[in-house]
Amino acid sequence: MKSPISILLLIAGLACLWGAARVHTSLLEWRVERSRETAVSLDRSSPLVVFTTVAIGGFRGVIADLLWMRIVRLQEEDKVFEMAQLADWVTKLEPRFTTVWAFHAWNMAYNISIRFPDYADRWRWVKNGIRLLRDEGLQYNPRNADLYRELGWIYQHKIGHYLDRAHMVYKRELARDMERLFDGPCPDYAAARHDPRLLRLKNQYKLDPDIMEKIDREYGPLDWRLPATHAIYWAYRGLQVAGSGISAIKCDHMLMQCMAESFRHGRLILDSRRDFYLATPNLDILPRVLKTYTDAIQRHPHEKLLRLAYENLLCEAAVILFAYNRIAAARDMYQRLIQQYPHLATTPTFEQFMLRSLKISIEQTPRRDAVALIEGFLVQYYIRAGRGDTARATAFENLAKLIWTRILESKATNDQWQRAGLVPLEDMRRQAFRRALAENPPAAQAAWLQGLAPQGSAVAGDM
Repeated sequence: MKSPISILLLIAGLACLWGAARVHTSLLEWRVERSRETAVSLDRSSPLVVFTTVAIGGFRGVIADLLWMRIVRLQEEDKVFEMAQLADWVTKLEPRFTTVWAFHAWNMAYNISIRFPDYADRWRWVKNGIRLLRDEGLQYNPRNADLYRELGWIYQHKIGHYLDRAHMVYKRELARDMERLFDGPCPDYAAARHDPRLLRLKNQYKLDPDIMEKIDREYGPLDWRLPATHAIYWAYRGLQVAGSGISAIKCDHMLMQCMAESFRHGRLILDSRRDFYLATPNLDILPRVLKTYTDAIQRHPHEKLLRLAYENLLCEAAVILFAYNRIAAARDMYQRLIQQYPHLATTPTFEQFMLRSLKISIEQTPRRDAVALIEGFLVQYYIRAGRGDTARATAFENLAKLIWTRILESKATNDQWQRAGLVPLEDMRRQAFRRALAENPPAAQAAWLQGLAPQGSAVAGDM
């Protein structure tokens, strides 16, 4: 005869099973809504993922944890290739383990790529890191904002920055990849659904033309041959699923940084025939950049870092606008600055603020800003020379030469300034001349060119 305790335990167990069954459906819905689902969908999964999921079952997590501990030890021993293999196994065992996807992609794009002296080999490993997140990691974790940001970071930092000696190769290769799909800075969105080339945007590069067009309307026009634009795309995608936590702040921060970079270097002059690549400021998108910053600050009012970034942007924008002779716009930036940050109003006038800022810029110009200031001052030189203002024209030309000389004579080596995106000064002159010409209305261009004639051979070569 069964004891009363056994019967009670049996009834309690059945009651627990009944209760679990009642809440099972609602629990799954809760997980999906909050992106906390742990079950791995086998739809469109690789055969290896299907095999490990079915054959190993619940032991996958234990094995993945052991492999992850081994990866940590290998990292301390700097064994990056072994780390890559183990990380690949962990992503097959636990596709929802997003930390491993981010680590694995970072390891390939950063640690492994620099082991190769051949820049083409480096580019292949950088692309491997991109593909891992874009084609696999986000397939299993489409609502994880951190993975979108990690993908954007490779574009923003590894390709967009200049710390890697091969960064100009990465930039040119990215631009060539995009040139194979569309002509000019962006696709013809009206033809996106019919042009066979543009199908590769979505199938191969996972760039949705509808989202690209929406981003262009809200933040652009942007040049989709540039790495900052791709980082904007993935940060934007991350914001759509981030909610309001730390992940949203990180995506907003990336969006702000890359919009500022598009202002500094968002106008691409590209000539594949002679391997010429020069990114100069896109002054026209500044209102969109400012809006991006103020919107992010409104969404995260307690984040002091965002307000500091906005302060730096206003200072930098004022200097760049002044360099391009956009004096009224530069004054507007200065007024915004002292209104938003009263502690900076110790400089009494706009002119004194600019003199102080220009002195700092000439003495301490970050390499990322050198192109903007050199081209801007050369544009002013040509504009004023064509209008007969020889004294001020010469002053702006001297400023451009001063920054150029400071960059070359600083501790930066020849290799380093090339890595910063600088091209020979005569190439900078030609681009500045074309930009100055465009600043004049068509009816006034002939008179302006005539005014340049007395300036001699320095201008004649550009004409």
